Amino acid sequence: HSFGNSKEEYLSFLSDYTFRARRNLARGKCVYAGDALASCAVTSAETDNKALISGVASNAELQGGGYGKRAVLSLVNELKCIGKTPYVIALNDSAKSFYEHLGFEKDNLIAYINRKDI
Repeated sequence: HSFGNSKEEYLSFLSDYTFRARRNLARGKCVYAGDALASCAVTSAETDNKALISGVASNAELQGGGYGKRAVLSLVNELKCIGKTPYVIALNDSAKSFYEHLGFEKDNLIAYINRKDI
């Protein structure tokens, strides 16, 4: 994901995410390549037994190295360890394929939105 170089979009996202994370309604996992942040995966909403993974962002210079996969699987593992079923939203064919490759099935892929249709 990219914020299109919009500082306002990023700050809005960060403020909202921080608010939810402090109330245990969201969480994130980051993966590093040495000292460089390679990828992050975040939930946008959580209940006692479910969590919605709604974002994965990767450093453009490190894409293709499996860092996004590692971030998502780390987050999935944490969620499962605390008794939560992970769900995902795919915003394009690439994201849908990515999540399916990681083992998410139709029941866990709760929304598929093709941005071309919007």
